[in-house]
Amino acid sequence: MARLIACLLALWASTAQAQAQAQVWQAQSVDGGHFVFHTARAGASVDLICLAPSLQRRPAVEVEQHEIRPMTPGMTRLEIGTDRVPVGNDVIRDDVVLWSDQTGYRLPTITFNELDSMWQVDISATDPLWSALAQARSIILAPGQQQAWQLPVAGLAPALSQVQNDCAAAWSAAQSAPTAAPGTVTVPPQVINRVAQGCGAPVPVPGDAVQAGDLDRDGTPDFVVDWGGIRCPGAMPRPFCGAANCSQMVFLSSRAYVNPIDFLGTSLTITPHYSGALALRITGSFSLCGAQGENCAAPLVWDGTSFVERP
Repeated sequence: MARLIACLLALWASTAQAQAQAQVWQAQSVDGGHFVFHTARAGASVDLICLAPSLQRRPAVEVEQHEIRPMTPGMTRLEIGTDRVPVGNDVIRDDVVLWSDQTGYRLPTITFNELDSMWQVDISATDPLWSALAQARSIILAPGQQQAWQLPVAGLAPALSQVQNDCAAAWSAAQSAPTAAPGTVTVPPQVINRVAQGCGAPVPVPGDAVQAGDLDRDGTPDFVVDWGGIRCPGAMPRPFCGAANCSQMVFLSSRAYVNPIDFLGTSLTITPHYSGALALRITGSFSLCGAQGENCAAPLVWDGTSFVERP
């Protein structure tokens, strides 16, 4: 059996169309704003990838990464092009084997990602496959009964190590990075001055009267001030409030925190949106929102000019 395998591997290697010996694995890391991409490749057809959260924490939709399939810590993704593993009627395959020298490793079920036009499978970084490939003198990709391909080995060990180590470090940094607690973000002086102008005198801006979040997706916090939580001196403690609803002012960093956008309601809450952006959700009295709140049901997302309804 060993002789048969050796002959088969030799045949595959001799008929491989890729000039694997001329290719060298290279590793690189790119911070895309939402994900940090750690990649090793020796050509366009087979890649080793690890994704970790970016410390920039930019919304995925803003940096056009919302359609990328995320990963969990401790995994390495193998991507294979359709020129190596053809696509037929099925978009999943469980007959793909990687040969490290004379030892075959059947891959877990691989899935075809139509957006990337690549086959993908996530495998634990501690799986014996990776150490075997790092030490291999010959690697052959055998997709079932279809043509087998010799893959390059030059530079694979250090490139794979760099990808996995850098990705593990990025995950550790992302998981330990502090997140701002409510009320801990410094309120800009433009907001404080606008509140003082409204009250006719400088007043404190309580933490429960202000929210912070990157609504305009420029990487800098924006602020929502609820005038229901502002106490002004004099006979009118809440000059921007009526019998039920109060002014809700939105100060955007992209507008230098001046000329706030004004809403009316009992509250205006910053909330995540399915698109990856942050949205505003307003609540109000019956006269404003309707009996079931139907007039205020849709979240409001900044489109660069105004807040628009995005159900």
